[in-house]
Amino acid sequence: MATHHDYTRHCHHLSHRFHGNGLELNGVMAAARLAYIFPPACVMKLQNDRSLCVKNIPRLVIATFGVVVAVAGVAVVVMRIANGVTSNYGQEPTYCSHWPESAPNANASSLYTSPAPL
Repeated sequence: MATHHDYTRHCHHLSHRFHGNGLELNGVMAAARLAYIFPPACVMKLQNDRSLCVKNIPRLVIATFGVVVAVAGVAVVVMRIANGVTSNYGQEPTYCSHWPESAPNANASSLYTSPAPL
């Protein structure tokens, strides 16, 4: 019979497995709104001009670009989840695995512990 500890460990594992996708989705939605949609919308609201006046065209273009970025970002995250790509939490990054262990100065500590050449 599964104990509370087993259930907690399983839920913790699942939360880390999908942690990266959730953060990515949150980041896409927050960044697009804060950077591209809210500023031009606030300026247009404060100006009290018609929405489709010539002065607002650059603002509308920027806000539309923000909507496109948000939709594309959500689509990328959804495709990653649908393809089974999960977070690599706790794994060594792939860019670190290219260094062979026998390479000179393979780790940063060897820079400080090796004697200086004379």
